[in-house]
Amino acid sequence: MKRFLSIRYITAFAAIAILLYFINPFGGSKTSAGDAADKTAQITSGTFEIIVSCAGTVTALSSVDVKSRVGGTVEYLKLMEGDYVNKNDLIAHIDKRNILLKVKQNETDLKSAQAQLEKSKISFEIDKKNYANEFKRAEANADLSYSNLRLLQKGSRPEELSQAEAQIDLARANYDNSRKNFNRHKELYNKNLVSQSAMDSARAASDVAAAQLKSAEEKFNLLKQGYQSEEIQKANFQYEVSLCSVDEAKYKIESLKIREQEIKNLESIVEKYDIIHQDSLEQLKDTTVLAPISGVVTQKWVDEGGIITSGISSVTSGTNILTLSDMSEIKIKANVDETDIHKLSHNLGARVKLDAYQKKVFKAKLSSIGPRVYLKDNVPVIDITLDLLEGSDEVKVGMTADAEIIIASETDAKLIPNDSIIERGGKHFVRLLNGNESQKPELRPVKIGLTNGEKTVLISGLNENERFYTGEALKAMKESTAKAQPGMPLLGSPPGARSTRSSGSSSRK
Repeated sequence: MKRFLSIRYITAFAAIAILLYFINPFGGSKTSAGDAADKTAQITSGTFEIIVSCAGTVTALSSVDVKSRVGGTVEYLKLMEGDYVNKNDLIAHIDKRNILLKVKQNETDLKSAQAQLEKSKISFEIDKKNYANEFKRAEANADLSYSNLRLLQKGSRPEELSQAEAQIDLARANYDNSRKNFNRHKELYNKNLVSQSAMDSARAASDVAAAQLKSAEEKFNLLKQGYQSEEIQKANFQYEVSLCSVDEAKYKIESLKIREQEIKNLESIVEKYDIIHQDSLEQLKDTTVLAPISGVVTQKWVDEGGIITSGISSVTSGTNILTLSDMSEIKIKANVDETDIHKLSHNLGARVKLDAYQKKVFKAKLSSIGPRVYLKDNVPVIDITLDLLEGSDEVKVGMTADAEIIIASETDAKLIPNDSIIERGGKHFVRLLNGNESQKPELRPVKIGLTNGEKTVLISGLNENERFYTGEALKAMKESTAKAQPGMPLLGSPPGARSTRSSGSSSRK
């Protein structure tokens, strides 16, 4: 029975303790509540800003390291750091003696190759015409040999026999006349009526007529008998020889294709030497170094008399002569933490402070955001660029800059400390300071706007003269309650408990 009563007393005591907790969550300690009352705040007014801070370096719109495409001794260089030059102004002269020798050598090689090409072209055209004519003659000779062979193979024609008979008749008639004439001259000679020479002429004419008659008779006999096999063989051999001549002429014409390729190769060699020659002429021009852009000499790397190497093989090779910077626009290259990327957008305003001008603030704007995140000192960051809107005559390239990018700004805003806000169930409250310590502090609902991690914009819910507990006070009250009621379960979220907010977090709804 006593044990049962003890359990009842303990249960009753616990119920009373829980009831007291909800009536006065700060416990019965007036001293703790009084200490917390000293840690209060009230609404303040001022300019509210959400900013992203970053550090960077002052740079020009563009900077160019001026190099020479040729190496050698710098014969002329009068510019000094700080001098302004326009595009295509003279910067330096490089010793050109070696380049001149190279130009002459390349010009000689080019002319020699051009002469050889011209000689080959002329020879090719001459041989092309000769081979064409030779081919025509060989074809004509082959056609003639073939016709003669076919004629011999067919034998004599009737027309040829009739013509041969007519020649015999004509030759016999001539012979008869010449014989009679000779006999008359002979009788007259015996009578001393004609001279010896007339007698000899008549005998000679008779002998010629006799020979012509004999030849006509032999030709007629040959035509009647037909051509001999050896004559046909000889004609066939001549035809085969003529065909070989045709093939040889064709081969010569085909060989011209090789000559054409040789000419093309020579043309390529000439083109190669021409390119080399043109390149040497360009190198000769490059011994005069001109300004690639308009700008200020921000660094001078060599002086007159110095020896430089060519920068033509790669961007990183070669000796810098000087650095030109276009100072028409001054930019600040910086980087920000990747957690702040979502806050950034183009043309956001910014404030810039330079180590060289500690008491001066320069206006700027965000002009570009890098395309990638990378590690810098093991921290993920992204590159940004700020355009400096003022002070371009004062700042120098390479200066260190600290910038604040203004994400959001509101003037004459009502502000309360972030740590005074209690968040429960998606709603926001503050604990008001009551005049009577015995009364429970009022949990006042409030409507808030943007926050920057330290201050939050108050939209409604509080008057300017009302005071409320700070986060430090709420923490002290929570600790005091826990000490006053050790072992008591904490039902719900204790005062001051809310979600953690980082600097520059988004607005609360």
